[in-house]
Amino acid sequence: MGTTLEREAATEDAATIRAAIENGAVREVIAVRASRLGDLLMTTPTLVAFRARFPKVRLTLLTNRYSFDLVRGASFVDEVTVFDGKEADLAGRRGRALAQSIAGRFQVLLALRPRTELDAFAARAAIPWVYPRGAQSDRRDRHVVEQCYERIAPLGLAADPGPLTITIAQAEVEELRARLALNEPFVLFHPGCDETRGLRLRRGVRRRVWPSAHWVRLIEATRDRFGLQVVLSAGSLLEGHINDAIAREARAPARCLQGLSLRDLIGVTKLARACVTVDTGPLHLATAVGTALIGLYGPSPVTYTGPWAPGRSATTLHVDLPCMPCQGKNVHCPRNVCMEELSVDRVVEAIAAAL
Repeated sequence: MGTTLEREAATEDAATIRAAIENGAVREVIAVRASRLGDLLMTTPTLVAFRARFPKVRLTLLTNRYSFDLVRGASFVDEVTVFDGKEADLAGRRGRALAQSIAGRFQVLLALRPRTELDAFAARAAIPWVYPRGAQSDRRDRHVVEQCYERIAPLGLAADPGPLTITIAQAEVEELRARLALNEPFVLFHPGCDETRGLRLRRGVRRRVWPSAHWVRLIEATRDRFGLQVVLSAGSLLEGHINDAIAREARAPARCLQGLSLRDLIGVTKLARACVTVDTGPLHLATAVGTALIGLYGPSPVTYTGPWAPGRSATTLHVDLPCMPCQGKNVHCPRNVCMEELSVDRVVEAIAAAL
């Protein structure tokens, strides 16, 4: 005959799982989000709320090596397990090896974005409960943060999600300031995103990329109007080359920071007076560390992946077109019109308001 925990696991009922946590039958919980920077950051309000609601449970986060530094030192998890892959890979060979190494340790798997691969992984790791179970698709008319929170909230979380969270000590920030000689006040621009690598849609349309010529003019206008240093950050070698080309074209000086670690990028973002970027991970970094943000949006729905910044300074800019937001799917646009028509002047005024 199976244990009470094993028999109850079949229900997958939030009230049953919550009761098991509260009566001590659940001692260890593993939450899973192995994805990109923004995806992981947008789960932090849920993780913070779960920790606050169940402080006696040991909470482990399973994420990938790419995103690990976002949660290094975080107080809302007790341990971080690094997996070399994404959630879909948990159903494969590498996932089986990981499952064997943790078999029998955890009683609940929190599926921060539910996928059937997580059910298979939990079965191999002998985790009785997966919550929520099965695959679930996101809605594009509600924010990712809200949707993640609402999935886990039936376990007993507070009513509303809080802000995004990154832990970085002031001493670490000051060491970075000295090491990179960032003593002059500056505005941070991050022009690149994953699509900079060459991901294109029909007729060569890039979805979320603001034209390089616009960045050149923005550098010049920022120096002329505000007298502030401009720093360009990059997330890859290719983005660094593009930033170099942008800086060479500008008649005003701009500093390009290349080869930054993720912790360095977090610190640089925190030091900036304001940050201007497109819909990409560093946008959410700026939101999390509290730096004034100007987000440039085209095909992406702001309602879905906009900055989650309750009580913080964040501005999103977009052009009102009848085709927006298309998310770059099934488009026949000869140019990336929604990004091209987002004017430099509007961004400059947004920087002025943020400063």
